[in-house]
Amino acid sequence: MKPKAFIVLRAGISRNHGELAVELQAHVKTKLSPHKYPRVIEFVTDVPKNDRGKVDRRALRAREAEPRTR
Repeated sequence: MKPKAFIVLRAGISRNHGELAVELQAHVKTKLSPHKYPRVIEFVTDVPKNDRGKVDRRALRAREAEPRTR
């Protein structure tokens, strides 16, 4: 299993997602062990939250399992 990051950008931030993803990966590599950096970075508009306001990881996994239509 490879680490994946879901990134929600603040309103008004307009940057090239490809460049930003590379910068984020480089930053994480300096802070964590090299094998823990996210191989995939997905930019999303929001992340699902549970009733306590925490990120609902189960819903994120379910979202990943859904087939995508493009």
